[in-house]
Amino acid sequence: MLTIRHETRTDHPAVGELNFVAFGCRMDEANVAIFKRNLPSFDPDLSLVAVHDGRVVGHALFNPQTIRLMDQDVRVTNLAPVAVHPDFQKQGIGRQLIRAGHEIAREKGYLLDMLLGHTTYYPKLGYLVNAFGASSVTVNVGDIPANADADMVIAAPLPTDVPALVALWEHAEARVDFSVRPLDTILEWVSPNPMVSAFVYHREDHVVGYARLKGAWGERPASVICFIAADESAARGMAAHLARVSGLSTLDLPLHPYSSGAAAFGELPVANAWEAAMVIPYTEAGAELIEAYYRAGAIDQRATGRTMWGTAFDV
Repeated sequence: MLTIRHETRTDHPAVGELNFVAFGCRMDEANVAIFKRNLPSFDPDLSLVAVHDGRVVGHALFNPQTIRLMDQDVRVTNLAPVAVHPDFQKQGIGRQLIRAGHEIAREKGYLLDMLLGHTTYYPKLGYLVNAFGASSVTVNVGDIPANADADMVIAAPLPTDVPALVALWEHAEARVDFSVRPLDTILEWVSPNPMVSAFVYHREDHVVGYARLKGAWGERPASVICFIAADESAARGMAAHLARVSGLSTLDLPLHPYSSGAAAFGELPVANAWEAAMVIPYTEAGAELIEAYYRAGAIDQRATGRTMWGTAFDV
């Protein structure tokens, strides 16, 4: 007999092992679940397990978040990860976990769920594709003034920086649809991945920028995975610093056309929706909001939203 229930602390070892074997014996998804449990947003009611004869065979974690959508703050969940043990796959367990999570999230007042997932599986559950995606601008390092960061103080994030970093996000990113509002915790700003470096940029004792840089590894070059700038001048100074520490000849900066500093490099960033970026409304209000968002995009009134994922996904 299969039972769907809330995860408990005693389930944690089994859930970790389940996520490991369900994703080809890699630790990525297990680490995401572990990290999310330590965020202040974590809600144990939204971490569900499927139990068969006393054995945990499935897990779904719905992480509460607030996003900007159509110039509103919207309470949403983000489904990640969802896993079923290989011995129990293709039996509808994942579908049962997801539907149970949807019902709980709806009762708690969330409007939407968002995820990156399989484009043939999730639409069968009602998810809409091409909801958001990525946005970037490519910058030739030679075009950036070498001393653009000369008046900046650059340091690793500290807990005392968190209020200023949240305020920076509000200033720089709050017009970007599907932009995830960061939490008031240093865990949102310092990566658990030792390959990722985080930088806070100060000018005249004010925080004017934040970036995360993933270092080169094997065949993979370094990459900028988060870039929040107060204005165009700050964006150029940040780019000068990142070019120097990364050794890259070009930088792909994850700016959005609506980000502050978007026009710092002459060309506006280009935003593209991903088919795998999906959303499902929980409520009528959520459905109306999503319908308005898709309609505005279809007639080129609004650029596609993009999400810079939090540090949980750096693992």
